Amino acid sequence: MITLRRSSRRPILLICITLTLLLLWHSGLPPSVRRQPKPIPNTQGVLYRRSSFDWANLRRQYPRDKLLRLPKGDPITFPRVQHNPSQSSSPATAVEVIQSRRNAVLNAFRRSWASYQKHAWTWDELMPVSGQGKNPFGGFAASIVDSLDTLWIMGLRREFDEAVQAVALIDWDKTTMTSINMFETTIRHLGGLLSAYDLSSEPVLLAKATELGDMLYAGFDTENGMPPFWFKFSAAKYGHQVGGDRDSSASGCSMSMEFTRLSQITGDPKYYDATERVKQFLRATQQDTLIPGMWPAFLNYRKMLATDTRFTIGGQADSLYEYLPKMHALLGGRDPQYAKMAEEALDTVSKNLIFRPLVPDNADILFIGDANAHKTRAHEHVPEMQHLSCFAGGMYALASRLLNRPDYMSIADKITRGCVWSYKAFPTGLMAEISSHVSCAQLTTPPNTDLQAACEWSEEAWKLHTFGRGSLDTMPMGFRSVRNPQYLLRPEAIESVFYMWRITGAEEWRDAAWDMFQAIVNATETKLAYSAIRTVIVPKGGETEKTDSMESFWFSETLKYFYLIFSDDDVLSLDEWFRAFTTIRALHRSHDGAGAQDHYATLKVAPNASPSEIKKSFYALSKAHHPDHNPNDPTATTKFHAISDAYATLGTPAKRASSPTPPRSFYALSKAHHPDHNPNDPTATTKFHAISEAYATLGTPAKRAVYDRDHARHSHHAHGGAQPRGSYHSAGGRPASGLSRRRSAFRGPPPSFYRSGGWGAQSEKRQAAHDDSTGGTGATPHGTRPPPPPPGAGRPSEAGMGPGQDPYGHRREAQVPHFDREGHTRTQSAQDSRRRTRMEGQGVMPSGSGDSAVGLFFAISGILFLTFFLPYVFFGGLTQGRRKKKDVEKLRSKTA
Repeated sequence: MITLRRSSRRPILLICITLTLLLLWHSGLPPSVRRQPKPIPNTQGVLYRRSSFDWANLRRQYPRDKLLRLPKGDPITFPRVQHNPSQSSSPATAVEVIQSRRNAVLNAFRRSWASYQKHAWTWDELMPVSGQGKNPFGGFAASIVDSLDTLWIMGLRREFDEAVQAVALIDWDKTTMTSINMFETTIRHLGGLLSAYDLSSEPVLLAKATELGDMLYAGFDTENGMPPFWFKFSAAKYGHQVGGDRDSSASGCSMSMEFTRLSQITGDPKYYDATERVKQFLRATQQDTLIPGMWPAFLNYRKMLATDTRFTIGGQADSLYEYLPKMHALLGGRDPQYAKMAEEALDTVSKNLIFRPLVPDNADILFIGDANAHKTRAHEHVPEMQHLSCFAGGMYALASRLLNRPDYMSIADKITRGCVWSYKAFPTGLMAEISSHVSCAQLTTPPNTDLQAACEWSEEAWKLHTFGRGSLDTMPMGFRSVRNPQYLLRPEAIESVFYMWRITGAEEWRDAAWDMFQAIVNATETKLAYSAIRTVIVPKGGETEKTDSMESFWFSETLKYFYLIFSDDDVLSLDEWFRAFTTIRALHRSHDGAGAQDHYATLKVAPNASPSEIKKSFYALSKAHHPDHNPNDPTATTKFHAISDAYATLGTPAKRASSPTPPRSFYALSKAHHPDHNPNDPTATTKFHAISEAYATLGTPAKRAVYDRDHARHSHHAHGGAQPRGSYHSAGGRPASGLSRRRSAFRGPPPSFYRSGGWGAQSEKRQAAHDDSTGGTGATPHGTRPPPPPPGAGRPSEAGMGPGQDPYGHRREAQVPHFDREGHTRTQSAQDSRRRTRMEGQGVMPSGSGDSAVGLFFAISGILFLTFFLPYVFFGGLTQGRRKKKDVEKLRSKTA
């Protein structure tokens, strides 16, 4: 029985040893073999939580043989978009009035944000009447993520930091929903993260954006690469998703801005590739629809068809058209297809959808309707106006500059005026969600084919077309009916007002914006914040019915536009930053290199200032230039934002380390060659862009390191037969990557060699002694070494060397010998080995190769064998010996 019991334990012991060995074997494998999670970003004190599912390593069911990459080449030169302040009309309102209006907008935001923090923090939305939270977008804190850039722009740094911390803890795989809307998640979450990252450079925002981008990218893993409307988590993980056979055109075709920007920032082309394939589908079908030049509201993504009959730029289609001119700018004009698609689409919309309504004051305004297309007869125009369609005013205004189409500006002006007119038409001062009108083209028989033809007001004609469709007592004149009377806190109208203000500089747009803001506050205010209302048709002075809804675009768009309208023009200038969707996302234009800020000069501190000196200067300057303390200074807001941005960079050690100190030459040259200062110089724009691009590269440490490496490599190999030069040549011999952990081949003596005098005036004797001690390894491969030049011939007589010199008198175009190459290479290799060992110990880099892992396996196996087997044998032997002794004694006792 003893033997049986002992043997029954052996399999258990062997299993335990085997499992332990396998565990240690797995942990000993290099990361190239063992799957490793992405490194945690440098979050600067922010508690960061990586999402529980790693979408980046998900195996695609339909892998791409070749990824489409971002277009290369020189960007085109865009004309100025924003108005020149010196050419704008005289201010109609005093500076203090503008500041008070901006403060009113800021207070409305603060009030809404405080209630959201108190009652619905990390929920998608606050219900502003009941004070509860709700999660219509997966519970990924939509209001927080969507509002990040607004918090930054408004200077609410404490609230911004709190929001960043909340975002850092989001787990994109933890949701109570089985599916989410891909379009909404992209524009609210991915767009919000990228916009805020472009503004603040917070690493955790890029980390979360990349996590989300990887997840959404899985939605494009379909047979033809077209995305579905709903992102289903379980189906996406197994590659079982398919494109819809009748999904809205906006949902699948309005993710290009966010995905392209993510590729630009991360350098990973897969995101751009995903939406570029959708763009190619759009381009292929643009002229093959029932209204050539446009796309129907619904597309068959599964079969890649565009055969539906309803056409609109309102709901279901709006952002598809909006993204076209913006993508043209985001790519720097490098993809000419976007400009062609935008122009063809906007011309078609102008001809087939935009109409002039019959209004009582004969106002020169335009609305945008829909069209029902037919194969065999004329298309049916539907004179309905949606609040969503008001974005078109800003779209046409922006396109007039980006596409060099001045005629678009007139359309933009009239559409925007039409939306402002609709706000004023109702007693609440708010525009309805969807309203129907009488088109001037309908008043003729047959109907006029020119939808924008003017007509005189006729009350009889209005009543004739309105009779039976609504109450004439409550319906404002000029409206045929109101199909959806809600007001949802939407931003589209104020968005177009913002663009018209920034592009034209006409003060009337600021006045219109203020009237709209007052009407919104009066009609939507609740005890906690502001709510959508059920109908705008309320007797003047009557109470509106709140629907207990406040979507995230109230923070991220509506209030942001109001704030920017009453801010200085250089706060998020249209010529330096670019906008995605309708949220004026701060996505930096890819061709912009100018505009870098000298943070040290802004805070009036030296580059070597201590953290306490920087902090002290920040407090003093921010107090001195705060807009509230300088109501009569129109530049106070700009200065205050610059000071805040400077401290946000210099107050963080990691950001300060990567913050360049702009050279004076950049400011001098950019000012001297600025196109505005040289109107008669046709080359000024080219020079200015070249200067800007040069500083964009040399002013960023990482970009400069790459440039220096590439430049050094090209210049070294420019002359045939020349070997790589070392540090003999100052200012370029040792590349900027000399301090990088990615060590390059040894290229010459260290800087200490020159600090101690180098070869000096006695270069001949020292070099001869060097040759004697090294066996002549310094000799040139071409034979004899030329004698050093005399002190006056391009080389100073004192110790050391000047630019472009070496101890043997060689020039850059000559061959440069090496000194004791073998010895120094051995030393360098030993240093690299020690450095690698330290990095492995700190977990910075993979440890060893597959061979070292095998050796580690046998070493650990031997240790475990000795650890388990020897005690087992030793103690087992003792026990067995004692038992045998007892058995012998028993046997003897029985025998006796």
